[in-house]
Amino acid sequence: MFTKKHFEVVAALLKGLRKLPIATAEHDEGTVRATLDATTEAFADVFAGGNGRFDRDRFLRACGLGTDSLPK
Repeated sequence: MFTKKHFEVVAALLKGLRKLPIATAEHDEGTVRATLDATTEAFADVFAGGNGRFDRDRFLRACGLGTDSLPK
């Protein structure tokens, strides 16, 4: 079972990745950003399946994803 500590560590890592320069010679920023967003959503899906008390919106906000469109 996943715990709050798991959620916090993964969210901090994913949020930290968003602060790094992400464009590469092979991939533009939009492509890399979309991949990071999809990875964040995939973690949220796994965590939701492993803990009934998981708050998906709170996790996504903690990851820095969709902070403008998510309720607080």
